[in-house]
Amino acid sequence: MAYDKVFHIVCEGNTDLEVLRVVATAVGKANHEKYKVNPLFPPTPKANAGWPNLKNWCLQQASTLAGNLQAQAALAAQLLGAKSAPGAMIRKRDYITAALDLKENGARSAIVIQIDADIAHDLLSDIGLGLDMHVMPLCPSERVRICEQALDKWLGRHVSKKGLQIFYCITSLALENWILTLHAPNVLNIANGGNYDDIHFPDKILTNLGYASNKEGLKKDPPKYKVYGEKIVSGLNVSRGRSRSLDRYCSILTSV
Repeated sequence: MAYDKVFHIVCEGNTDLEVLRVVATAVGKANHEKYKVNPLFPPTPKANAGWPNLKNWCLQQASTLAGNLQAQAALAAQLLGAKSAPGAMIRKRDYITAALDLKENGARSAIVIQIDADIAHDLLSDIGLGLDMHVMPLCPSERVRICEQALDKWLGRHVSKKGLQIFYCITSLALENWILTLHAPNVLNIANGGNYDDIHFPDKILTNLGYASNKEGLKKDPPKYKVYGEKIVSGLNVSRGRSRSLDRYCSILTSV
């Protein structure tokens, strides 16, 4: 199948990936295009995900970005699970550059990195801020800014490497805030026109609304999140109006 755009996704977990994939497909359809989502991280449904592993993955990619990395398309394809190439695994190659070098029938290619900014306090040392900042409350824009700066540092030369199409999609708290957009403001006891990204404790609110849960709280199950994503796209314009980060993600998909 020929695609117009291929989005290589880096995110914290496979539940997030399901929502990102469903939304991408819907935006492509609305734009009369076909979009493909290729997971770079987590690479498999059983991969050890979470933001610390996402950080390590980014650092690993950055560490291999050295010297002349204009490798053959066959090598990039091999590393991304496509057609094999002789000796491809012998040469060290980072997945970020490989993904963007890989051409699929002329499709435009970009990387989208999604991360939840509820971890911003844990990233202060990554961007060189002192421990005294840990006791200060962070507003949504500050959390997002800290995550952006941390990603820049983790990715190193990837950020400045000319021609790379890398976009950040950072929720001010969690991707579960996108699921909250399925509910009217009066249900969530917030003002009309408010940004749903700024609602605290989205997991707890969702379980209180009757979403599937377990002893750890909201049940993080990829098939269920696929259903949540499908519900989001059924009223996508409404959800985009309620979540700035969701709107940004959809805008990235369109503009690449």
